[in-house]
Amino acid sequence: MKKIPALFVTVSLAAMILAACGGKAAEQPTTTEAVAAETTAEQETESVDPGMFVGGWQLNDDETVGWATEEAKEAFDKALEGFTGADYEIISLLGSQVVSGTNYEFLCKKTIVVPDATPALSFVVVYKDLQGNAKINHVEDLELGMFYGAENPAGEEEFETLVGGWTIPESIQAVNLPAEVASAYDEAMANESDYYPVAYLGHQLVSGNNYAVLCFDEKSPCLVYIYKPLNGDAELTNIYRINMSEFSGN
Repeated sequence: MKKIPALFVTVSLAAMILAACGGKAAEQPTTTEAVAAETTAEQETESVDPGMFVGGWQLNDDETVGWATEEAKEAFDKALEGFTGADYEIISLLGSQVVSGTNYEFLCKKTIVVPDATPALSFVVVYKDLQGNAKINHVEDLELGMFYGAENPAGEEEFETLVGGWTIPESIQAVNLPAEVASAYDEAMANESDYYPVAYLGHQLVSGNNYAVLCFDEKSPCLVYIYKPLNGDAELTNIYRINMSEFSGN
């Protein structure tokens, strides 16, 4: 009897088993298919909402930018019912995060309940569950001086980081900047049309004034720092993008 090579038998058996199971060998994608798949993936990446942050935080970019939606304010008020030790006043809703319920992140003016207390700034994260209950999940103070001069947007000369000495105004009105701050802002930001000023957060007296303004663009809330010398034009010193995940306590 003529001998059949073992390799031929093995291959033939594999083919018969595959045919019996109704299967077929996997086909490798053609070069055209691979390119098309890569192009589709790139398009999907480009279509991601620029206001969506790592960690699922969605920028507050609706018509109430600079304020807080009714739903967010309701959750905030409910979470602070009976809260003692400090008063928190919403400056702006920064964004929200859908979980099993919703997280809201606010920038607030904080005033400790003691005589002659000076105002400060804090990030406050409120969680509202699916049943409508709300609680404070995280509070973190914002020191304006920590971000002055960091990440200079133009990559130019680094400005010295000046911590402390910042004065937070007693009254912070969203969208309405004080006249002297508005004038300095318009002068310094003449070539930066993508930013929308929301609130004046504070100033620091130097040889002139440093001003900090909360702004939004399509990507994130930002701290915009402007220096107005005693004589001369105001200048942009830094734009610090607020990563909501970083200040959410997660």
